[in-house]
Amino acid sequence: MPRRVLHVLRKLDPAGVENWLHALDSFRDPDQWAFDFLLEDRQPGMLEEEFRSRGARIFHWDATARPWLAARSLARVLHQGGPFQAVHSHVHHFSGFVLSQATHAGVPVRIAHSHSTSGPARGLVRRFYTSWCGGAIARHKTHGLAVSSGAAESLFGPLWQQDPAIHIVPPAADLAPYFARAGAPPTGPGDLVLGHCGRFSAEKNQTFLLPVLHSLLNMGVDARLILAGEGPCRPEAERMAARLGLTQRVRFLGVRRDVPEILASLDCFLFPSTAEGLGLALIEAQAAGRLCFVSAAVPAEAAVVPELVERVDSADPTQWAQRILTRGFGRRPGIDRIRRAFEGSAYDVRHSARICQQIYSGRSIRGPGP
Repeated sequence: MPRRVLHVLRKLDPAGVENWLHALDSFRDPDQWAFDFLLEDRQPGMLEEEFRSRGARIFHWDATARPWLAARSLARVLHQGGPFQAVHSHVHHFSGFVLSQATHAGVPVRIAHSHSTSGPARGLVRRFYTSWCGGAIARHKTHGLAVSSGAAESLFGPLWQQDPAIHIVPPAADLAPYFARAGAPPTGPGDLVLGHCGRFSAEKNQTFLLPVLHSLLNMGVDARLILAGEGPCRPEAERMAARLGLTQRVRFLGVRRDVPEILASLDCFLFPSTAEGLGLALIEAQAAGRLCFVSAAVPAEAAVVPELVERVDSADPTQWAQRILTRGFGRRPGIDRIRRAFEGSAYDVRHSARICQQIYSGRSIRGPGP
C-alpha cells in the first residue's frame, strides 16, 4: 500500500501552488506515495477530478469555524482518513493550527510550506494570531519549506537560516510545454500584447495594469491586455477597465488550464505584485521566452534568465508604460540560452519531486538552499 500525504490548502483551481502540486503529482511513484487533499472551499475546483483520477481523495473541513469546531473537523479527517505519513500544509500562518492537530493525530512528518510574503501584523488580534501560529509551527513542524528567502523569513522569522529543518524549494513546473512554445519577439511597435496569469488578489495587484495599459495607449502604442485567473479582486478590475474605456482592450479569461498557450500569445508578461513569495507564473513566462516586467516586491532569485526580467522600481503606471515602450520591442535570448538557464535548476519539478520524496520519507535535507 502506498504511503499517503495530506496536502492542506484552500481550493484546487489552477494557480501557483496548485499547478506545482499538479506537476509534482506527475512525478510521484504511485506504488510508493499517494496524495490526498484537505480543502477549505467546498466549491469544486477545476483540478479535483483529475487528481481523483490519479487516486487522490478529496476531504473538506470547516477551517473558518470556531477553533474547537475546526479542530474537531480536522481531527475527524486525520483519524478517519488516515493513517497519513505526512501532512503538508500550504496555508501560511494557519499551518500552526493544522500541524498542531497533526501532532495530536500521530502524523510523523509535518510540513509548513510558505508560498508568500506578508508584512508586519497589524492590530492586537492579528498580532496574537501570528504569534500563536508562529509558535505552533516552531513546536510542531518536522520540516519547513519556502519558495524564496523572503517567504521563509515571512513565516519562520529572520533567523530561519539557523534551522536545519527549513529548506528553500522554489516553485517548479514541467517546463517542456513552455520551451516548445517559446516564440519570437514582436517585429514592430504597431501591436503589443501584454498579459498576466494569477489569482486576482490585492497583493497580485492586477488593477495596476489597467492604468499601465491606458498610459501605453496614450503614448500611441496599439496595446492589448490579457488577464487569466479568478479571485476576489476581479470585479474591481472589470469596473476599472470600463471606467478607463478599456473594455475592448482587455480580455478576462478566468481560470485556465492552457497557460503555455496563453504565454505564447504574449509579447510581454507583467508581474506588478505588492508582496510576492516567488510566483510560478513568472518562472513559466521566462521558460516561454517572454520578456517580464516585474515590481520591486518580486525577489531577485526569480530572475532565472536575467535578460528576460526587467525590474521596475516604481508605483507610477506611466513609468511602467515608458519602460515597456523602451524595452518591449527589443531582442530576446534564444531558446537554447533559456534551456541552459533552466537545465538542472531547482525550477524543474524533478528537483521538487526528489526533495519532497526525501522529506515525506522522514529524512533530513542538507542546508537551506535549493
